[in-house]
Amino acid sequence: MMRQQESRFKRTCVFCGSSQGNKTSYHDAAINLAKELQVARGIDLVYGGGGIGLMGLVIPRTLMTPEV
Repeated sequence: MMRQQESRFKRTCVFCGSSQGNKTSYHDAAINLAKELQVARGIDLVYGGGGIGLMGLVIPRTLMTPEV
């Protein structure tokens, strides 16, 4: 995968629900968002949510601590 042009944004805030929802499309979209921001564009995620639900799919595993 080729790295896209560097974004003028260095960080972005992401807020997702504490549930994964009933549709797998929500799950897939959260994972794709994280990959696009962090991997393809090198943008750091700033979040205030926990590591469960969709938010848990977006944040890197290395940042997760036991919460529940």
